[in-house]
Amino acid sequence: MDILSSDDNSPVRSRYILRAAIGYAVLAALWILFSDQLLFSFTDLSQIKWLSMAKGITFVIISASGCFMPCKGSRMQKRMC
Repeated sequence: MDILSSDDNSPVRSRYILRAAIGYAVLAALWILFSDQLLFSFTDLSQIKWLSMAKGITFVIISASGCFMPCKGSRMQKRMC
């Protein structure tokens, strides 16, 4: 049984969701804090605006995909059962 497709509000499922949310928050914060520093070390100031915007859009696409995929997989498994 998939922990995400469980209908109950079990402590195991709640802990899994909490860990996933905290993990996402930590990774997102680290990306925001350190990616600009990395960007500044490799580019000149004239390109920072465009590259920073591209970096933000990339982050949104990756994080949205990271949220979508587990939910989609969970719904597909539920339908198959």
